[in-house]
Amino acid sequence: MERTGMAHAADEFTYSFLLTACSQSAFLSREGEQVHARILLKGLRVNVILRTKLVNMYAVPGGDNGSAICLLK
Repeated sequence: MERTGMAHAADEFTYSFLLTACSQSAFLSREGEQVHARILLKGLRVNVILRTKLVNMYAVPGGDNGSAICLLK
C-alpha cells in the first residue's frame, strides 16, 4: 500500500478502535495505557464511547481496576 503523503490526525474514533484492540488482548495492557496517555496529552474530549472503552480496558481480569474506578468519578 502506498502512502499518499497526506497525514491524518487520530481522533476519538481512531482511539476507540485502538482501546478495543487493547482490551481484547491481555498482552496489550501496556499499550492500552500508552493510548490512554496519548488521549490525555492531545487533550481529546473523552466522550461516552471513549470512557466506556477505557473502563473496559482497565476492568479486564488482572488489569488495574483502580484506574477504571477513577474514570467513573
